[in-house]
Amino acid sequence: MKTRAQGRGTRAIARGGSLAVLCLLLSACGGDGVSTAGAFDEGGASTAGPFVDESALPAAASEAAALLAEIDREFSPDQTLGYGRARDVLYAYEQDTYGALCGVYSNFCVTLGPGDESTQAMALDINAEHVWPQSRGARAEPLKSDLHHLFPSRVSVNSSRGNLPFGEVRDDRADAWYRDADSQSRPPTSGIGAWAERGEGRFEPPESKKGDIARAVFYVAAVYPECAEAGFFETMRADLLAWNRADPPDAAERARSAWIATLQGTENPFVRDPRLADRIWGGGPVTSAPPPVPPAAPPVPTSSTDDLRISAFHYDNAGEDTGEGIEVFGPPGAALDGWRLVLVNGSGGRVYDTVSLSGTLPPSGTRWTDTPGLQNGDPDGIALVGPDGRVAEFVSYEGAFVAEDGPAQGMRSVDIGASEASDTPVGRMLRRGESGWALAPR
Repeated sequence: MKTRAQGRGTRAIARGGSLAVLCLLLSACGGDGVSTAGAFDEGGASTAGPFVDESALPAAASEAAALLAEIDREFSPDQTLGYGRARDVLYAYEQDTYGALCGVYSNFCVTLGPGDESTQAMALDINAEHVWPQSRGARAEPLKSDLHHLFPSRVSVNSSRGNLPFGEVRDDRADAWYRDADSQSRPPTSGIGAWAERGEGRFEPPESKKGDIARAVFYVAAVYPECAEAGFFETMRADLLAWNRADPPDAAERARSAWIATLQGTENPFVRDPRLADRIWGGGPVTSAPPPVPPAAPPVPTSSTDDLRISAFHYDNAGEDTGEGIEVFGPPGAALDGWRLVLVNGSGGRVYDTVSLSGTLPPSGTRWTDTPGLQNGDPDGIALVGPDGRVAEFVSYEGAFVAEDGPAQGMRSVDIGASEASDTPVGRMLRRGESGWALAPR
């Protein structure tokens, strides 16, 4: 666990190499965002002029390692607030600063009144997004409640992102688009840069938030190397570096970083000097993680938790329940071996059954699995779990709840907002569509 006995302002900094690195970190950017870098005088001040091409070149491995070590040492938070308190103050800050609480991915906005911020936000379809997913290492404190990577998000969009890596998505291969309260499966006809999109096993934020997201991810990778999955970061690195360059910090992002420092003791160094990312990661990976292996031709079916989702299910109908089951969808040919559907009782939050999947997805990209005894809700949930034990999705019907055991333990389900009843005609089911979940013919 990260702890710091002293605030950053009172730390004793050694001269020599450490001072030079810190001058790069803390003094390389002027207040107007114009960067300087280069030699330092005996007092530690930069003697270089405005930043030019030279410092943008990839850092040597030794320099990158030194920068990472110094960031980890000097920018780890003095404290975090705990997850519940962190959400409350985050929502209050957004409401007080901007007059509304807006989702980071879709710009879906709500207004909070007096009272408990988190309770109001959840009732209005807003929760807290961990830019670095909990299932990828952010489940434990203090990373779980570190405000530098927490953002408000519309619940359904947060669920859609899940634990997908960030990255560029080809518009013609995106299967979901989000903006404000809208969602659709086809590319928008105008203003496409304002939409978030999901596809190809990745999630792409709107253009205006790409730099913010990149710098939040850089912060986690640098300050929490013992928690953050190096391989997960490596899948995003190139796109994040490009986003960081194209969308530099604005006044709002700098103000947010400074505000967080008043609570946690430290800012996000990549907001203070966004060039640090290229210095550290611009020359290639600096971890021992192996590089991604390119797929063979023809493509090998994948079993990544980034690829499969629950697309339909049926649990209740008129008369004796019949035909209960769950459908998953994903890329045709995707391997299902090792995947599980974990059924969770909403009364107590405990697993009551597990259904194993096998084989591969057919050309339609969907597979229906019979699940006799799928409970009738009020509420109940379904967790789709990958071969590595990570939860790809945790949805529920007739309410939301927190799982108390099983692979989704500690996670709050996402209520689909639709349900079946004892008078639902036989032959109907709940299906995911462009506008959410609704009853549909089977």
